[in-house]
Amino acid sequence: MNRLHPSRHIRFGSATLETLLVFPVLLIVVLGGLELGLLIHARHQLWGACREVGRRAALGQEPAQLRATLEQYLGPGKSVDAELSLLDEQGRAVVRPAEIPPGAPVTVVLRLPATSAAPDLLRWVGFSLQGQILEVHTVWRRE
Repeated sequence: MNRLHPSRHIRFGSATLETLLVFPVLLIVVLGGLELGLLIHARHQLWGACREVGRRAALGQEPAQLRATLEQYLGPGKSVDAELSLLDEQGRAVVRPAEIPPGAPVTVVLRLPATSAAPDLLRWVGFSLQGQILEVHTVWRRE
């Protein structure tokens, strides 16, 4: 006779219930960690790109060359979505770095939508990257 013990059914049912309760929390933690890692990586890329674009802007390079540098650092996908701004000493937008006199500071501001940097993995639980912007800036002296 192969009779199942009643306590075995209770244990099996409680294991199923525990799995159903723990799995969504575990999934949120894993997806959140992945999203955070991708955002940190994108931020690091932005810092490198901003530093290099700032250095080249300080040398007076043309906007096309600055865009090429940006694409080199961020890749063609992210660089299309990135917004590059050059500002003079008073915070006014400048089209060409050569417009800034030598010795004056040139500020480079890079903005990238967070959804371009990482997939929106936690949108289904209410933590969305929609509308969030990653922004970095650097200041160099024009040579």
